Amino acid sequence: MSRKGSCCDNAVAENFFGLIKKEVLNHLHFETRAKAELVIFDYISGWYNPSRIHSKLGYVSPNEFEAENYSQIKTKLNSVKCCKKSQLLVELTNLVAAMS
Repeated sequence: MSRKGSCCDNAVAENFFGLIKKEVLNHLHFETRAKAELVIFDYISGWYNPSRIHSKLGYVSPNEFEAENYSQIKTKLNSVKCCKKSQLLVELTNLVAAMS
């Protein structure tokens, strides 16, 4: 899948760039690169990450997902009794998989 020329290799990144072009960049003209960077930053940090619905989160925004699942995540993290980083990563991965 990650060989050169694979159509699925950059699917996630290409989807994101397509969205940002369609929702923001195709409608605007920028005088400087700095202005373009500011608009892109505002879109990502002010709309895409916190508010836009995501299919991987059950078609809710990340903020809604965190609010709905915060207590479950907090309880699970408090119950984890491990000291190795790799064990904690496995526990977190299992928790996220169980919530999906």
